[in-house]
Amino acid sequence: MIIAAGVRLTSNIQIGNFVLFNQNATIAHECVIEHFVHVAPGANISGNVHLKEGTWVGAGAVINQGNETKKRIIGTHSVIGSGAVVTADCQPNSVYAGVPAKRIK
Repeated sequence: MIIAAGVRLTSNIQIGNFVLFNQNATIAHECVIEHFVHVAPGANISGNVHLKEGTWVGAGAVINQGNETKKRIIGTHSVIGSGAVVTADCQPNSVYAGVPAKRIK
């Protein structure tokens, strides 16, 4: 795991192997980060989010919070584009971009 300068991690976070948190990323409470996840500089992962294996979160992207009964899920090997704002679960092997984020591939 690599945690770059300025990264903020809060409480009760599960982190897998081979994970990269780039500069000034924020990972909030009750998140699950699986193996081989990359979080680019300035990304904000709100609470109760589950980033599945191989997820890539672009610079400045925001993944809005899930809730206590259902985490916001970002599917395996999905890409969240830089600056995107995710407000719903994302399917596996997909690319999401925009505000709010929409599946583009």
